Amino acid sequence: MKTGENSLRLEIDAQDARDGLWIEPVLRGDFVITSSGRLQGRSLHCRGNDWSQFGYPHYSGSMDFEQTFYWEQSEGDWEADLVFRKPPGGTVEIFLNDLALGSILWAPWRLPIREGLKPGLNRLRLRVTNTLQNFILGKGQPSGPLEDVEIQIFSGSQGCRARLAQPIDRAAKEFAA
Repeated sequence: MKTGENSLRLEIDAQDARDGLWIEPVLRGDFVITSSGRLQGRSLHCRGNDWSQFGYPHYSGSMDFEQTFYWEQSEGDWEADLVFRKPPGGTVEIFLNDLALGSILWAPWRLPIREGLKPGLNRLRLRVTNTLQNFILGKGQPSGPLEDVEIQIFSGSQGCRARLAQPIDRAAKEFAA
């Protein structure tokens, strides 16, 4: 590999019609070749709705969206939920401080997160996985956390909302296969 423009050649040894690719390969958008020779999408640091608007309209797979925030420990009996104000475009796995808290597949668009919260700086990571629809249809379908999320705190019988200091910073990272 050299700095600047390079050519990529794909060869498939198909012995019969069932071998090979059913769909023509597509490589779009900015990417890098890592030192180990793997193809990897660039990291994006942006605010917005879905990754089809970030320059990946045909991407089908997973992307991570991350945000750090400060948490002051609450006293007494309380619970905290991460709540999506709008259904996400795909399945969402939620990690808080690298602890896998669970997945959201359907309504209600919320998940308890208290066990992952710690006093001080916390790192929230949402791994959103869409379907093959973007790739197969060749038309970008909304994918990703389509609106800001919030943390709702419930203390005893009373509840309150605590929005993150800033909306989830959508630092999307494509996964290299």
